[in-house]
Amino acid sequence: MMYTIAREKKYQRGRRADGIPKRYSLEIEEYVACLESNPFQVRNAKKIAGGCSMYRKRFGSWRLIYSVDTKTRTVVLTDLCIRSEGTYRR
Repeated sequence: MMYTIAREKKYQRGRRADGIPKRYSLEIEEYVACLESNPFQVRNAKKIAGGCSMYRKRFGSWRLIYSVDTKTRTVVLTDLCIRSEGTYRR
């Protein structure tokens, strides 16, 4: 059974940003497709400290932040942004 992908507004704004290199844009789309099939078997994703089910994936200086809800089988794409001091503060 596949997971549902939900995209928050902050992620969608980041996705439309002009600064994302085309190479990363394609990698992000492929990665999201992998999340849909099984979000726990993707490579190089790291859990964000703090006890919540938030994860991050690095694409050069860009970070994809997402959470996984196993009860509803949903992956929520929370943010796509350039790594900075406040990237992981929630």
